[in-house]
Amino acid sequence: MRVFFVLLTVAFLGLSVYNGCKRNQEQTLSEKIAHKEQALSKISAKRPLNKKEVKPLLTLYEKFYKENPKDTLAAAFIMNAAQNAMQSQMYQKALHYYDIVETDFVNTHHYPMAIFMKAFVYDQTMDTAHARIYYNKFIEKFPEHKLTDDAQISLLNLGKSAKEIVTSFEKQQQPE
Repeated sequence: MRVFFVLLTVAFLGLSVYNGCKRNQEQTLSEKIAHKEQALSKISAKRPLNKKEVKPLLTLYEKFYKENPKDTLAAAFIMNAAQNAMQSQMYQKALHYYDIVETDFVNTHHYPMAIFMKAFVYDQTMDTAHARIYYNKFIEKFPEHKLTDDAQISLLNLGKSAKEIVTSFEKQQQPE
């Protein structure tokens, strides 16, 4: 009986140490992300970031997500990754991140924005077929969302050049 108790104690201590190490590693990764975000924020205040500068941060976000796939902080990090990828004109990478939120974080507040932003990225890359699908999906799922009007306007302007949009807007402003 004494041997069993000793083995149980050793197993418990081993599990405690393992969990403590995992938590420390998670904190360290979060701290690395925060540090990198701060550094890039200072640079982006002066000029746009390039892909080479953004990629290490994207790697950290991905690592956190892979190690903590159900953590709501992972959803926030993946949304940040998508935003950074988009700002650095890595549109396929941004879509990949929005896909992750769409499939793995449906029950978070990030989900509606991921759907809207997928539509927006497709719109920006002139993939009007996919943009239409995602704007419609957004409107159907979130009719009361603050971006629903924007999605409806974007649908009306899909495929139009900036000049065509301005001309259309000017016509609407003219009294009849």
